[in-house]
Amino acid sequence: MSAIRHYVAGAVVLVAAAAGRAPSQALPVQRGGAQVATKVSKPVAVISGPTPCGGEVHGRAGTISLSGDGSRPLVAGHALTFKWSFGDDNSTATTSNATHAFSKVGHWPVTLVVVDGATASDPCTITWIVPPVPPTPVIDGPKVAEVGKPVTFSATRSTSNPPGHPLIFSWDFADRQRDAGATVTHTFKVASTYLVTMIAQDEGVQSGPAQLYVTVKAPSAATNDSIVLKTKKP
Repeated sequence: MSAIRHYVAGAVVLVAAAAGRAPSQALPVQRGGAQVATKVSKPVAVISGPTPCGGEVHGRAGTISLSGDGSRPLVAGHALTFKWSFGDDNSTATTSNATHAFSKVGHWPVTLVVVDGATASDPCTITWIVPPVPPTPVIDGPKVAEVGKPVTFSATRSTSNPPGHPLIFSWDFADRQRDAGATVTHTFKVASTYLVTMIAQDEGVQSGPAQLYVTVKAPSAATNDSIVLKTKKP
């Protein structure tokens, strides 16, 4: 067996070689004049792309694509087996290039382990951060109302991001009255124009305000006449 000497960034790397066999990987082993040859005892898992192992990625909900093509086998030329996990559920993948859909807010460990024969690498883990995204509030309701008559407002067309999360709704009717719920009923007591405001909340993250101007009118003359007619005696 002979040794091949490589000079890499000031470090001497010795790689064992034998006729008819691909050399095993070796680590840089010379620093400050000391030289020791050490062969790698495991394959190396590498997640190519946004950050090295141990790093964080500030991403978003949705589908991501990651590659393990930069991983290195224990012996050059050997095929690797890939094992991915994604942290937010029990999903796994076994291909060099993996995709996964994140649907939950959180800090999720994405881990790749590669296997050469019976020898597994140390895990390469990055943290995929899915930040909270405020929901999108939508108000449905009348723009004109009448004093003393109840009107209904709805927030059911509001959506969470990503969709499917349950939302909490709070209402302000600008007349010192508040309410909560996806659908609310309110009665205005004074003729005026009111700015009705609704805020949606998803897992502690609030939306901006959705607003609707409502013009509240006094009872119409026809209504007053009908009241008078009902009270007159024949």
